[in-house]
Amino acid sequence: MNDQVKSVINDVFQITGEKINEDDPLITEFLMNRHFFETEISKLKLNDAAEREEFLSAFSKMVQELSAKVDQVEQLRKQLLLELLQKNQDIQAESAEKIYGRVGHKLDQLLSKRPIQNSINWSFIICMVQLVILIYIVLR
Repeated sequence: MNDQVKSVINDVFQITGEKINEDDPLITEFLMNRHFFETEISKLKLNDAAEREEFLSAFSKMVQELSAKVDQVEQLRKQLLLELLQKNQDIQAESAEKIYGRVGHKLDQLLSKRPIQNSINWSFIICMVQLVILIYIVLR
């Protein structure tokens, strides 16, 4: 007796509790159905594998494109930060020049009225002017 026929007889008995013999025409029908289902299942598996590969390929391409866009955005962010830093430095330098111009003019007026006799006083005034400029820049 063929192993497949024995398998069908055992399966029918386990499922239904009825005994059939190897001459039963249902065995042929069961074997044909089993062959058909096995063939269709293998086709589905092949199709599923092809679809999975197609999906993974498309997904990988999308991930690469997204990664490139993220890199571009990061480069733009860095460029903007550098431009902002440069603009901020320009504004600070301009503000410092304006403040020093205003304070320096008044300092010259003050010095012309009253000569400074001690170099310590002169250093103190310069430090104070620098401090005023620094405070103005920080508070701005």
